[in-house]
Amino acid sequence: MTTESAARGAFEDLLSELVRLCQIRFGQDFQGALLFGSTVSQLKPVTDIDLIVAITGLPKNRRERLSLFSDIEVALKPKLDHMQARFGIRLELSEKLRTPDELSHFSPLYLDWVDHSRILFERNAVFSDLIKKTAQYISESGARRVQRGLKWYWILREGVTGDDEFEVGWKTPGAS
Repeated sequence: MTTESAARGAFEDLLSELVRLCQIRFGQDFQGALLFGSTVSQLKPVTDIDLIVAITGLPKNRRERLSLFSDIEVALKPKLDHMQARFGIRLELSEKLRTPDELSHFSPLYLDWVDHSRILFERNAVFSDLIKKTAQYISESGARRVQRGLKWYWILREGVTGDDEFEVGWKTPGAS
């Protein structure tokens, strides 16, 4: 086994443990976990583990939300430390806790999820449906992802300048 495949295996173990801990901590309220960002395809020496964690019944206050996840971060610390000590990969959790209802409102963040995310766990197709809806939006709107140097960005409408206004995404039923 190469060092790279061993590192990926240890990373997969870490992700499995994260899902297990979420299932224990949040029970049936835990609706899913989605990995996005660079760790979907590669492990860099210093990188974030970008996660969206879907949970029903979250408090509105951001600080209260983050405190709900702190015991999971503490429990994962030995695995995070192992990744750095054994493979020289320093990982930091960068989680965003959202309710399924909050996820139903369009975010430009979703655009990259179509081709560059991984569902770690889900109930009620919370992420699958969102990714399908976003892929449909991309197809119908003509939006496209382009690269400039090392950066990627989205062209949402051809010919739009910085002074133009237009809506992006979809209307959420019941939203004003």
